Amino acid sequence: MFFTLVVLTLSLQGVLSQFPKVCTTSKALKDRCCCPTWRDGSMCGADSGRGVCRFISQPRTQAKSLDKQNDDRLEWPHEYFDSMCVCKSRYHGFDCGDCMFGWTGAKCDKKKDIIRKEIRQLSPTERVKFFSYLSLAKVKKSARFSILTSGNRFDRNTFRFVEASVYDVGAWMRYYAYKPILRNNLFNVTTTFATRGPGFLTWHRWFLLFLEREIQILTGDDTFSMPYYDWSVDAGTCHVCNNDYMGKTSSDGVLTSSSYFGSWRSICSGYYYDYKYCPVAEDGCKMEPLQRSPGTDPTAPTMPTAKDVEEALKWETYDTPPYDHTSTRSFRNIVEGYMSPTDGTTESANMNLLVRLYMGGSMAQDTICSADPLFLLHQAYIDKIYERWIQRKGATNALYPRSGIPGQDPEENIVPSIPTMMNKEFMNKAESFGYSYSDYPTQSLKGATYT
Repeated sequence: MFFTLVVLTLSLQGVLSQFPKVCTTSKALKDRCCCPTWRDGSMCGADSGRGVCRFISQPRTQAKSLDKQNDDRLEWPHEYFDSMCVCKSRYHGFDCGDCMFGWTGAKCDKKKDIIRKEIRQLSPTERVKFFSYLSLAKVKKSARFSILTSGNRFDRNTFRFVEASVYDVGAWMRYYAYKPILRNNLFNVTTTFATRGPGFLTWHRWFLLFLEREIQILTGDDTFSMPYYDWSVDAGTCHVCNNDYMGKTSSDGVLTSSSYFGSWRSICSGYYYDYKYCPVAEDGCKMEPLQRSPGTDPTAPTMPTAKDVEEALKWETYDTPPYDHTSTRSFRNIVEGYMSPTDGTTESANMNLLVRLYMGGSMAQDTICSADPLFLLHQAYIDKIYERWIQRKGATNALYPRSGIPGQDPEENIVPSIPTMMNKEFMNKAESFGYSYSDYPTQSLKGATYT
């Protein structure tokens, strides 16, 4: 019944889903199949040896009830599609028309190695190009993906599918993965598909790679890389919160009009109800401007230090039971910011969480933090810390734990990845995904080596 309603919605309103647009036809939804033809005319580029259309395996850990309302993201992506393109070798993409992260070329046989620099290492020309790319991504409608909205998650009749800009598709993905999990008519607000569990670091690594790749495709610049912001060397004050970089804040807590991002608005803002999916996504005038208020929250008057980073990196175990925000001596939970990096057992806001609270405004709001481009730079630095831990441990996906948290087990598919990718795939060295991080500045870290 749900798919009949979606098809009717598409035919009457001409809008699309958050999935690849070519997979939102009546036939694809009815057949529960997202296997588009590639330019050689075959599904998934099969005639060119790029991929095959196949049933997507997903562990059945959620035990869906047939007579009670459950989340559309459980057992992703089987609420929508059962069969999708599975790409061979180093091919990737919803039609296998792209290359896997880290590879390029017509046959995806050329290794990429882009360097993610600290934003203050960018030359003036590189910085302007970065801001120009973000601006284009913010205004240009995605030709590849759109997003899901709903006025009532309990009623599939209210599900609608609307277009969004390239940047807002990325921001929406974090919003969508963060919404409380619905099972048996009840919302679980203690965890999400992207946070408060083992998937925090791997989900955000995938997220950055996805958005980085979409901007490369949008601009035709295969060398574009996402910069990072190393807040640990700023002595507790945001040194990029000015109009030369990420924007100055006015007295009312919004970015000034002379900022690069002064006109930006936060997709899905203003409506934080658990039972809605971004109901005003089409109406930008109802969305909030970007807000930021560095250092004004009395609970977060400063940011983590380089010493805090080093303390976090000393923890050997990636994650520990119960694999949530109460986990002690857990590298993941310490970096996520719920435990002290010094002793690993004292509950305190630090690392990721402390930075977001310090920034305030949009960054401090869990559902819309990704609307602020500063979140991308912050998350890239968190990923750099994660990469240092992986390098130090020689970690591989074999270390990714089984937690039982919905959507965060090793073989479960990342929500909302299409093409689907498993959580454990992103516990590997950054070089396997075609990027590395610059050193910045090594002297402040007392001999620590960056990669």
